[in-house]
Amino acid sequence: MKKLKFVLFAFIMALFVNCTNDDDGIQPPINIPTTVEDVEFPFASITGVTIEGPINIHLDVDFNEIVKEKTKGILSLDNVKKAELKEFSIELNDSNFIGDLSAVKDADIYVKAENPTVKELKVAEVRDNKNKDKIIFKVVTDKNLIDYFKSEDTYVVLRKITGGDASLTTFNVTIKPVWRMGFDF
Repeated sequence: MKKLKFVLFAFIMALFVNCTNDDDGIQPPINIPTTVEDVEFPFASITGVTIEGPINIHLDVDFNEIVKEKTKGILSLDNVKKAELKEFSIELNDSNFIGDLSAVKDADIYVKAENPTVKELKVAEVRDNKNKDKIIFKVVTDKNLIDYFKSEDTYVVLRKITGGDASLTTFNVTIKPVWRMGFDF
């Protein structure tokens, strides 16, 4: 009986170790930041008025290369079984006329792909933003987004933007989504 308990204990420990870390030092799931710099878009807002959008921002990111880089070349996008958005922010680099990010009081973020079988999906939102330099969005879904990453072109889309402070400008921003990816070994 003691031998059976020991074997059972060893088996459970082996499973636990294998689920948290593999022999190559990869701890699934991992966070994959995908910063997109120097994104420019014209923007005009009136306090309290909602603009339906869309403002499409192409994520010019090779997700396969990023996964390979983060896993030291061991894994690729083909090994990803689940991808979720964990964080999303927009940072102001420059505004060429009147306005800063306090011009965006409320907004929704969607993800979309140039794949007709993958529908646009709301992934994040901000409500009552007053920050002038950075907008931190709240993630509102835990759905698997892997099909968006496997698509050739992936976009984040700003929709339903309600004006905070009045603005008329062209924003130059940095988009900072952080994705969490789980792997199938």
